[in-house]
Amino acid sequence: MDIATILAAFTNTPPGKFPKLALQEAVLRQKEITPHLLDILAVAAADVAGLAKRHEDNGFLYAMFLLAQFRKKKALQPLLDFFSTPGETALTLTGDVVTENLGQLLAGVSGGEIRPIQAMIENSAVDPFVRGAGLEALLCLVAWGKISANGVIAYCRELLETKLERQPSQVWNYLAEATCRLGGPDFLVPLKTAFDEGLVSPFYIDWEEAKKKLHRSSEENLADLKNDAGLRPITDVVAEMENWACFRPQEQRLYPAGESQPVAHIDKTGRNAPCHCGSGKKYKKCCLNK
Repeated sequence: MDIATILAAFTNTPPGKFPKLALQEAVLRQKEITPHLLDILAVAAADVAGLAKRHEDNGFLYAMFLLAQFRKKKALQPLLDFFSTPGETALTLTGDVVTENLGQLLAGVSGGEIRPIQAMIENSAVDPFVRGAGLEALLCLVAWGKISANGVIAYCRELLETKLERQPSQVWNYLAEATCRLGGPDFLVPLKTAFDEGLVSPFYIDWEEAKKKLHRSSEENLADLKNDAGLRPITDVVAEMENWACFRPQEQRLYPAGESQPVAHIDKTGRNAPCHCGSGKKYKKCCLNK
C-alpha cells in the first residue's frame, strides 16, 4: 500500500469503516507518512469549520493518534490549536477523545515541554474539558518519568491559589483530582477552600475522598499514576481505536454487550459511566457538566 492509498483511506472513508490495514501500513512507514500527517493536522487546526463539512474525512483523528504514537513534537501546537478553537465544533468532531484520550495525545507529542500545555490550561476561553485534559497530560508525563512530580505539584498550587479563575467548572474538578493524586497534606487548606467556595463538584470528587488521597505517600501517588491505564502512552493506534463505538454495528453503539440500559441510580457516578438521569450519555458529558 503506497502513501497516497493510505492517506485516501484516512480522508475518504465511509462512516463506520475502520481503516485498520491503512493504519498498520502507516506505522510501518512512519518516516514517510509523518510529514503528511503533520500537514493533515495543521490544515484541520486552521479550518475546523471547513473540516466539519467533509463528512468522510477522518484523517485528522488518525493523524492525532499516529503522531502521538510516533512522539512527534511538531504536532503539539496544531493539536492545541485544534482543541482550543472557539465553539463546540472541535469537540463534536472528536466525540469522546477529549475526555478519554486528549491527555495522552498531548503528553505523547509534548516531548516533555509543558509550557504550551500550561498556557492552554490557564486560558479561560478554551473549553473546560480541554483544559482539564491538559492537566491529565501533566499527570501522564509524571507517570512516564518525563517531568518532575514536584514541578507539577508546585504548578497545581499556583492554579489553586492564583492562576485559575474562581468559577466552578470542569477545570476545577480535574485540578482537584490532580492535586489529590500528586499532592500531600500541605494541600488540605487550599483545596478545602476550593470545596467551600463550590468550585469543585462533590459528584466528581467529594471532600472526604480528597482528604484520604491527600494523606497518601508520594510513593503511593506515583504507583497510582503508573497503574492507571488511562494515563499510559499510546503505543498501538489500532488497538486504541478499533473498538470505538463508531466502528461497531449500529445496534451496539449506544450500549456495549452487558450494558443494555443506563444505570438507574448510584450514589457516586464515575465520569465514564452512563449518566444516572437516563439520557444514554456518559456522565462526564451530561449531568456532570450542568
